[in-house]
Amino acid sequence: MPETKTQTVAADKPAVEVVVRDESTALAPFKEKVPPRTFLEKSAADLEHMVAHYPEPARTETIWTQGFCREACQGNLELLRAIAEKLGYSYSRAYFNNVLQGYYFRLRKPREGQKGTSRIEGNPAAWCEIVAALRKHDREMTTQGKLGFIETPTYRFVRSFILEHWAPGAVCKFGGITGPTGAQKSAIFKYLRLLNNHGKMVHFEAPARPSIVAFQRKLAAQYHAKIGNNASAREESIRENVTAEKCIIIDNVQRLYHPHAGADQPVFNYLLELQDDTGATFILSFTDDFFRDDLTAGRAKGYFEQFLGRMGGLSDILRLPAHTPEPDLRAIARAYHLHDGTGALEYLERWSRIDGRIRIVFARLNRAQKFAQLDDRDRITLADLEGADTYQPPSVADDEGGAV
Repeated sequence: MPETKTQTVAADKPAVEVVVRDESTALAPFKEKVPPRTFLEKSAADLEHMVAHYPEPARTETIWTQGFCREACQGNLELLRAIAEKLGYSYSRAYFNNVLQGYYFRLRKPREGQKGTSRIEGNPAAWCEIVAALRKHDREMTTQGKLGFIETPTYRFVRSFILEHWAPGAVCKFGGITGPTGAQKSAIFKYLRLLNNHGKMVHFEAPARPSIVAFQRKLAAQYHAKIGNNASAREESIRENVTAEKCIIIDNVQRLYHPHAGADQPVFNYLLELQDDTGATFILSFTDDFFRDDLTAGRAKGYFEQFLGRMGGLSDILRLPAHTPEPDLRAIARAYHLHDGTGALEYLERWSRIDGRIRIVFARLNRAQKFAQLDDRDRITLADLEGADTYQPPSVADDEGGAV
């Protein structure tokens, strides 16, 4: 066996020991010498299989870290090591390579004739402590310079709706959500995906054209699976990654609809087949226009009846209101430290009814916040809201000094 050394976590943390393999002589248990890797290159399914033997919660935390390394660190294990070091955890790149690729936390049994009891190789509790720090760092970096996501009543409705369809015993594994543009849908999906960033939930925009190849490429990319030109390899990679415990949120599903295909919709046919075969949960988000003109009317009405049935029927589709509800506006006002009085809410309500809806609300609140900061104030006043409401960008002057 190579030399090992013991490292202790930051001084202000409980003393826990982690056995770290020297980077130049990293060994995988029961295997020959394995050189330390620099990049995490395997697909999500392959990496999950490699840590299937890990005890909980180390397995779940490792799967989250695999995703964090791929997405936040572009797969660079050295960058992951550097981030952990800044957070007070100084371990070699080989250590992270071994943990993420399944070479740790195996159950070691005493050899025949030897005394002793079975033990877990390594220290799962210490690893979970490192991942907790990485999770906190990820949340802070995601919201840096921003107010952060506001958990409005609409968010809680959408979250409960998705979790209901995602539950293991759910009968309807398709969920439909409709609402106008600017109704918080995409922001809510992205936030939920951040909270569930361990490979179990993915969210992506439907491709711009109703092509099954384009759709498969975007779906496979969520799991870092093969997305080459070989259709069989691409399909195999998707089937390896899309399993019963996965939740897939597809935004702007109306783009997948081919208006001249009638009852022959290739991408929707594929979605039905994939869900039937895998048992995965699919949340489909679409616009009000698609819901009104295509899903429940038009040439493909009969075709989409099977989707409506799998969603629990027309009454089970979650329909977001045309304009931001007052409880949401009050939650937003409190988050910006505005008084609940009618003055501030009147601005927010009026802005929420302008084309762009909730995007206009946040854009003008952010502008009002900048006005307050220019006066070295922490709180937004009604005067700041009025300034944000009446602000217009300056005109571009021509060479003669006039506006063009």
